[in-house]
This record gives sequence, structure tokens and C-alpha cells, in this order.
Amino acid sequence: SEMLAQSLQDEVRSEMLAQSLRDEVKSEMLAQSLQDEVRSEMLAQSLRDEVKSEMLAQSLQAEVKSEMLAQSLQVLEAYPELQPWFTAEQARARGAVPIVPLPG
Repeated sequence: SEMLAQSLQDEVRSEMLAQSLRDEVKSEMLAQSLQDEVRSEMLAQSLRDEVKSEMLAQSLQAEVKSEMLAQSLQVLEAYPELQPWFTAEQARARGAVPIVPLPG
């Protein structure tokens, strides 16, 4: 009877220990899952920030080009004699080989 009681106590202790280990494993798996989710969210946020930054850069480039074009047009209005040179520069910027007439 004493041995049976001891055996039952050992079995109960063993089952409690097993349950405790299972709970710990579940807890560790949950913690790992949450860490992965946080990493994933941080990566997503980083990518969103990068996209916003790239969009802002493109917007600023477009604004600069627009400002440069406006200034070029003001210069051409003030100095119409620069038109042939300006046209040749535009062609060169596009990769064309401009044909510039020889003076005289």
C-alpha cells in the first residue's frame, strides 16, 4: 500500500512536470511567433518608409525639373537669339547628335 501510494505520487509529480514543460514549450513558441510578427511588422514599416522616401525624392526631382524648365523659358523669352543653341542642347541631352550650322 505504501509502495502504491509512493508510485502514484511519483506518477502525479511526473505528469505535473510534463505538463509544466509542455506549457513552457507553448509559451516559448508563442514568444517566438510574436518576435517573428514584430520583425515582420518592422520590416514592413521600413519598406513603407523607403517607398515614401523614394516618392518624395521623385517628387522633388520633378519639381526641380519643372523649375529649371520655367527658368529656361524665361531666359529664351528674354534672349530669343539663344533658341538655336537651346534646341541643340535639348537634342544632345536626348542623345541626338545635333547639326549646328557653321557661322557665316
